[in-house]
Amino acid sequence: MTAVQEDAECFDRVIAARRLRDAETDKTKRRALAEKALAELRTATEIPIAITEACLKLADKATLVFDLGFKAARGDSGVAISSALAGAQGSLSIIYLNLTSFKGSEWAIRTRVRADDLAIRVQSHQMQLLERISRLQKEAIDRENAH
Repeated sequence: MTAVQEDAECFDRVIAARRLRDAETDKTKRRALAEKALAELRTATEIPIAITEACLKLADKATLVFDLGFKAARGDSGVAISSALAGAQGSLSIIYLNLTSFKGSEWAIRTRVRADDLAIRVQSHQMQLLERISRLQKEAIDRENAH
């Protein structure tokens, strides 16, 4: 919750800086305001990275509960995994969108590589979730056929 609030506040500063930049007619001042907007956008990109990482940790825990927890509650664990992955994917879309504002700076490249690594982890979790859902489907079919 704190990170989501920080993200909203930070992006509000990005928008304010962009409005000032767009209203400025002096090229030197406009360039300085553009740099300020990009600096705010860097911070506004770091926050969703932290959110993605937190969502992946939650997906790890929910997967553990799915596998080792109360078997009759695996549906709830699946929902927890799916929700955590939805948060991670949403954050990744914001990260990649923010990165389109940068022109290949060292920071942008490093951040894109981090996002790529996180995206691979999200995809892996999604595949694992699909495997677990398929096992539940098989259990349901086997149960039907046992009668």
